[in-house]
Amino acid sequence: MNTVKVGILLFFISGLITLFPNTLLAQITIKCATVAPEGTEWTKLARKASEEVEQKIGIKISWYFSGAAGDEPEIAKNMKEKKIDCAALTGNGLTYLVAPARVIELPLLFKDPSEINRIRNDMSSLLAKIARDYKLKFIHLAEFGEVHVFSKTPIRTVEDVRNKRVWIWKGDILAEHMGKVLQEEYNIKPVPVPLNDVPNYLQNIEVLYNTSYGLTSLGWDKGVKYYITQPLTVSFVGLIINQDVFNQLDPQKQKELEEILKNFIEMISQMNRRNNQNAIEVMKSKGFSATTLPEDEVKKLENMFQERIWNGLKEKLYPSWLLTEVLTRLSEYRVKRR
Repeated sequence: MNTVKVGILLFFISGLITLFPNTLLAQITIKCATVAPEGTEWTKLARKASEEVEQKIGIKISWYFSGAAGDEPEIAKNMKEKKIDCAALTGNGLTYLVAPARVIELPLLFKDPSEINRIRNDMSSLLAKIARDYKLKFIHLAEFGEVHVFSKTPIRTVEDVRNKRVWIWKGDILAEHMGKVLQEEYNIKPVPVPLNDVPNYLQNIEVLYNTSYGLTSLGWDKGVKYYITQPLTVSFVGLIINQDVFNQLDPQKQKELEEILKNFIEMISQMNRRNNQNAIEVMKSKGFSATTLPEDEVKKLENMFQERIWNGLKEKLYPSWLLTEVLTRLSEYRVKRR
């Protein structure tokens, strides 16, 4: 092919790119995985966001719901091996990709719901910077919701968990560490089971934890009848894309994709707040009973968690400076609210 023909061909191709950029970009498919169950509002909203991405940017997002790509540790492994490009993960999965993110899921970290959104936004920016070292594009954090302890029999004091069979999300480093501490302090009997297998073990589990909507949407409410009103922790979901996949897009498309996905994350957070509150009402209608731990019992737990979990995981799961940063920001926010 002579120089003139090559020049004409290149001119023609560049003209196509200018006229039909979205058509050509449609060849890019981002494979994204999550354990969110098919058919829930989570997946419906994810599909809606994907449609907007394809219509406005010409990029297709192909979702793998219901743990089709494995439990969260497996999804994280698949991301590292480049078998998938993107994941929406709770703290469990984030541990295997951006471990420092777990600092905001420490037990009894938050004292008021208003603190959650403030720290979520602050941490999203921090984690975006930290994730670069892991060659990941951290889009944003979504609030999954307050995590409560549910049980077959009422728990009115911490001693009531003694000798109980307690579900521990298998592979969740933070949960497994907490289980070990509670085993040493209260002789609980950990039942380490992957998330999707829990329904098969409900008869043998006496205590478990989840958000209220997570409990009902997964069908776990069939095995328990009591819950503690004080949340044990707050769960978040992080949306992450492999940096090399994100870098395939030109800067303008990167900006547009990030804006759409951040908006999607905010809608997820708002939806989760509504659904968690509605789920509490549904549980009450099914005969669930609430128990509230006395203040001295909560303080006892706080002291134990801070000593053995917050401090115990420093430099193992997250750097000391990051915990200090979170606690400082929480302290400043609490002073302003007074």
